[in-house]
Amino acid sequence: MTTENTIKVSCPGCKATGNTAASFAGRSLKCPKCGTAFIAGEEIMFFEAADTNDIPAEETSHPISDERVGIPPQLQNNTFSINWAEWPMGGRMIFIATSLAILSMFFKWVDMGFISFNGLSQATFFFLGGFAYPCMILLKGQQMDRTWGLVSSIGATVAVLIYIASKNVRFIGNVSAIGAHLFLLCSITLIIGVILYQQNYQQER
Repeated sequence: MTTENTIKVSCPGCKATGNTAASFAGRSLKCPKCGTAFIAGEEIMFFEAADTNDIPAEETSHPISDERVGIPPQLQNNTFSINWAEWPMGGRMIFIATSLAILSMFFKWVDMGFISFNGLSQATFFFLGGFAYPCMILLKGQQMDRTWGLVSSIGATVAVLIYIASKNVRFIGNVSAIGAHLFLLCSITLIIGVILYQQNYQQER
C-alpha cells in the first residue's frame, strides 16, 4: 500500500492511530483493539472494516496486525496453549499445582474410618477458583498481575486451611484426609509459582 493512497485514521474509543487505504474514507470501520465502530475521516488509522464484503480482495488478503495499533505483545495472544519447554520454573509450578489440585478433588477429603468423602462431595471444587487466574495467564503467555495472582493463590490456601481446621471431631480428632492436605500443598506451591513466574517475566523484558 503506497503512502499517497492512504489516509490517517484515529479510533475515537482508544485513540489508537495509523493509516488505511484512501478508498476506506467515509466507510464504517471497526477498531481491532477496542472494537469501537466509527466512520473513517481525515484524522484517523489502519483498521479492519466492519463489513469485510466492501473491501477489495487485495486489501483483505493481508490481515491487520495488532502490533500496528500498539497493542503489547503479551496481550495479543488470546489462545490457550501448553508450552512446557518454554515455561520458566514458576510457570511449571503453577501448571503442576493446578493439575494436582484438580486431581485432589477425587481423593478423600474426609475420612472417619467407617465413612469417607471426596472433594467433589464436599463441594471443595470452589477452592479451585484460586487457581483460575494464574493458570489462565500462564496458558495465554501473558504478564501476570502480582496482586491478583497472590490474592487468588493465598485465598485458595486460606480456604483449605479453614476447611481442614473445621474437620476436628470430638473424641476422633481431625478427620481431614489426603485430598485436603494435597490441595494445601498445591496452593502453597501456587503462591511460590506466581512469585517466580512474575519475576522471570519481568527479567525477560
